[in-house]
Amino acid sequence: MPPVTIYTNNKDRVAPITDMFSGLTQIIADELTCPERKLIGKDIHVVVLVPEASYNSADTRIDIFAYGYPDRIKRQDDICHNVKQYMMKNCPAAGSVDVFLPLGELGYSFD
Repeated sequence: MPPVTIYTNNKDRVAPITDMFSGLTQIIADELTCPERKLIGKDIHVVVLVPEASYNSADTRIDIFAYGYPDRIKRQDDICHNVKQYMMKNCPAAGSVDVFLPLGELGYSFD
């Protein structure tokens, strides 16, 4: 289901971020739930990366890739804001946070 990539600029941030996966995946699922698709926390796939070299405007960047249902398109800025506020409140070790929500069409394979 929706993949989430978290980039952070310090390996010491990884443990505090992974410690909050349960709550983070739930808030993302709640925010992405729309009339066309109901999600639960287990539907969200998260990976945390610490690039060797990068330039970001924040200490931690969250990219949420999801299908562009009309409700999500209408609420995309609110979704990003709400996920950012959750992260900053519940994981201060993440430092400054940016959240991006690229919406589009997705293909996937389940065998």
